[in-house]
Amino acid sequence: MFMNLQAQFETSDHLIPTGVKPRLSRKQLAYPRWMQTLWKWSERSRQRRDLAALDDRLLKDVGISPHDAAREIANPFWR
Repeated sequence: MFMNLQAQFETSDHLIPTGVKPRLSRKQLAYPRWMQTLWKWSERSRQRRDLAALDDRLLKDVGISPHDAAREIANPFWR
């Protein structure tokens, strides 16, 4: 859910909607799949820590209820 807050990200030639996958740079795409997986897990963990740091007012600003935020934060990093 929190990862879906990013509406779009830039690639070399156009904008692509993000979905549930964290963004990987071209350099990271050149790494073996297991390293890409570790990077994704690290990114998810960081995003959930950032989400946990938001107070109710900021959550409201981005359109997330405290209940939804708590549910996302409770997810393990590999999901």
